Amino acid sequence: MKQFKKGQVCTGSCAYCAVTEVKSNRANEWKKRFESNEFVISINKPTTIFNPPPLYLLGSEEANKTFYEFPLELFKSDFVGFCAISDPILPYYRDHLNWFLDNVPQVAKVVSMITKFPIDRKLMEKLASVPNFQLFVSTTGLDSIEDTTTKSRLKTLALAKEYGVRALPVVHPYISGMTDLSFLADLKKIGYNEVSLKGLRYDSSMKDWMPSNVSKLYEGTEGKETLIEDGYSDVVSSYGVEIISLKNWALENAPTNRGIDLAEATELTDKLLAFANITSSDSNQAVREAAIKRRL
Repeated sequence: MKQFKKGQVCTGSCAYCAVTEVKSNRANEWKKRFESNEFVISINKPTTIFNPPPLYLLGSEEANKTFYEFPLELFKSDFVGFCAISDPILPYYRDHLNWFLDNVPQVAKVVSMITKFPIDRKLMEKLASVPNFQLFVSTTGLDSIEDTTTKSRLKTLALAKEYGVRALPVVHPYISGMTDLSFLADLKKIGYNEVSLKGLRYDSSMKDWMPSNVSKLYEGTEGKETLIEDGYSDVVSSYGVEIISLKNWALENAPTNRGIDLAEATELTDKLLAFANITSSDSNQAVREAAIKRRL
């Protein structure tokens, strides 16, 4: 097995990544969490994330045991994503991903993952066989500061259409003055009519690669997720595409026959939160309420 440096969680180097690239206090806190064994569950308002070990711990029997022996019954009727600490399609995670796809969908209401990396036909066929699977493809129009291309992600989205996999392109983050939305023309041709946008969590260290006219737009927003309305709404609309929140899209495309009652949803959510790192910019209570609601 390939050996990774202590603390290494991804082979990519997206310039805006809060885990691998940004030097803020918040990012350092996230790194500390991943360097402990408290990595397995993270949770935000749209979903619970079931994380395999960080890359540098893949060879650890203890770390893998934490993943494979996690009590899956806590995921009952929840929205469960695979791997938020790195890209889930990295080849090093294929065994963990296959295990996830074979075991979690039977318990959860929805299973999902978000990726920038290409998905081959064999894996797409498997994803298509999971009836409650949702795919999110990070299609940012930021080729100059990412390790994968917009073209490759459009191919993934086209393949998802071919195999009938429910998929949503997401512009996460949208960086005013840098994001190139011209790919929306091809997206529309493929058959996608909706896209999700999310703001940038700016950090002053980004000045190393940001044009000065762009960094000036984000001054005073450090640490806050900021989506600057610079006319992007009109641009998106001009391509015949609508903007939808990831959370709303996921809810609208979820099975309707997998809900549980409020008492059980509350009990399971509170048990799960005992294991979880909350990774939302919203309050812990807001995350808890959203997590309970999505199970109903």
